Amino acid sequence: MPAIVNSFPWDDTPSYEADWRDMMENMRSTGIIVQGPIMDGSTGDCAVSPGTGLQVKVAPGKAWVKGHMWKHTADYIYLPIDANTSGSSRTDLIVLRVDFTNNFMTYTVIQGPYAVPINNSTTWDLPLAEVTVPNNASSISAADIKDRRVTSNHAGFRPICILRNSTSKSLATGTNATLSWDTEELNPVGMHLVSDRITIREDGVYEVGCSTVWETVANSDNLRRIILFRNRGGTVDAIAHGSSRGAGVVGVDVGVSARRVIDLQKDDYVYVTAYNDSGATLNIKASGLYSPVFWCMKLGESKGL
Repeated sequence: MPAIVNSFPWDDTPSYEADWRDMMENMRSTGIIVQGPIMDGSTGDCAVSPGTGLQVKVAPGKAWVKGHMWKHTADYIYLPIDANTSGSSRTDLIVLRVDFTNNFMTYTVIQGPYAVPINNSTTWDLPLAEVTVPNNASSISAADIKDRRVTSNHAGFRPICILRNSTSKSLATGTNATLSWDTEELNPVGMHLVSDRITIREDGVYEVGCSTVWETVANSDNLRRIILFRNRGGTVDAIAHGSSRGAGVVGVDVGVSARRVIDLQKDDYVYVTAYNDSGATLNIKASGLYSPVFWCMKLGESKGL
């Protein structure tokens, strides 16, 4: 089959709906376009709140759903909730629905008990709220409504890498040890090329951080420290550190973390060293998702558009 190429829009070539959607859904992620500094909880941003009786009302707001713009202004829109006589509570789902076949958008109530959004080639639902409808309820209260909105953000995949260790790391006293990582929580663009480092794949401004939990020993003055380093073409610089010093109490763990926002370049790599001077071997404990964890995520460009 020969290659097929297409480009649009041009002033001498019409762009049709599918082409426009292909282009515009990559401009923003699907969600609510927040109008203020935070998402409004009741009077804007398509917030769902109680109406009168078995009704909910949806506040004015803007949303972006698969490249389609929704703009709701002026008054609330009221949606009826069907009575529940099932003998148990029911959970309905309020969504903003896009109908690609019939070319319209509207607020819709998906009735429970197994209310799930529809997301396919003809219909796409943006969840706004879950509404619990008690048996024989005559009204909906604020406590019955659970916010399900997400924000719409400017599209653009951000390289990210989050690493953990599945087992505790044993550290001898008086020795700087480079930590290695055996579990990839996120690594979509292949930044974990070597076990003890995160390698940068593209230039940009990044947040780099590490969180650890240390066991303790009884000691009048012991230091637990981590340092974040950047290696750029063989030149190594410390970029952040975190430490805790003081008398250890056996059985009381100590948290040590460090983070930094920094400009990084392709092929730089970052890594973490750990040190203790307790006079004894200490463990950095493997504690679920928060210790030890090492991350690096791109926040944006450093050289403008």
